[in-house]
Amino acid sequence: MIMAGKRNTTENSRKHRCSLLNWCLLVFLLVSSTANAAEPWIQLEPGLDLASFPAYIPSGPDDAYLQKDAITVLRIRPDKFEFVLLTSSEKGTQLTPAQWAEHNGLTAVINASMYLPDNRTSTGYLRNGDHINNGYVNKRFGSFFVASPVENVADNATNSTLPAGSRTAPQSNATLQTNSTALPTPLPLAAILDKQADDWERLIKHYRIVVQNFRMINAARVPLWPEDGDAFSIAAVAMNDTQDILFIHCRPPLTVRQLTDSLLELPLGIVRAMYVEGGPQASLHIRTGAMRKTWSGRHASDFWSGAQTEWMLPNILGIRRR
Repeated sequence: MIMAGKRNTTENSRKHRCSLLNWCLLVFLLVSSTANAAEPWIQLEPGLDLASFPAYIPSGPDDAYLQKDAITVLRIRPDKFEFVLLTSSEKGTQLTPAQWAEHNGLTAVINASMYLPDNRTSTGYLRNGDHINNGYVNKRFGSFFVASPVENVADNATNSTLPAGSRTAPQSNATLQTNSTALPTPLPLAAILDKQADDWERLIKHYRIVVQNFRMINAARVPLWPEDGDAFSIAAVAMNDTQDILFIHCRPPLTVRQLTDSLLELPLGIVRAMYVEGGPQASLHIRTGAMRKTWSGRHASDFWSGAQTEWMLPNILGIRRR
């Protein structure tokens, strides 16, 4: 697990500025070529599409190489798939992404969040119905993924004692109005809330699934991470401008800022994005009739063998066809 906090960003040397300009130029050239390429999306099932995109991977202060299929994106329609949160604190076990999917009939799996050294507790608020994995709202984390809206929950209910509630009927994903005093009817089937822009304290009470993580961008689509930082494999969850949810995996090592810049320039329409894991534990698994595949983060030994090591994960976010 990589607990990637925000670092001091006072470095203003000429070398750093040149490297940043070179990176921005590479991203611009890459996106220009991607925009002219063939349609990247492949439909795996109705409401479930997969795409991969190239990325420039830094290999030195002023060098980078182009890697095909560096960024994998799974686009999910919430009216076609329900979201499932599975935790070791509730299930009593840790499994690989493929095992979580196989044992629970899931179509796809991604990390739910980073976790503490006890290998079960999320680093931010994490709730699945009545089960509380972590009831602490982390002040540093600005995003909440929410899914499975519930009915008949009072606004004054406490977040630690929410009733399981009854699920709303599947329908098109509604849109949350930023800072609106009235809740949308119906509530979106899944969404990513911005702690600085949305009435999150009220809204999370109306969902069975709540997962808190670092924001990658703010509500104005401005990257929030520093321009420097360590490079590693990254898993992320995002929401686009048509309310689809995106599971994102980047195996080649990038900084969070580099990945964020690339995602915002790609034709994905991302409006919210949250970092869920980094390093060798960052994982994505797809299990459909036509595909069984796991994308794992890089481990030190993988550089020599080329293998991908599947890690045992304590907490995962999955999808299941409605």
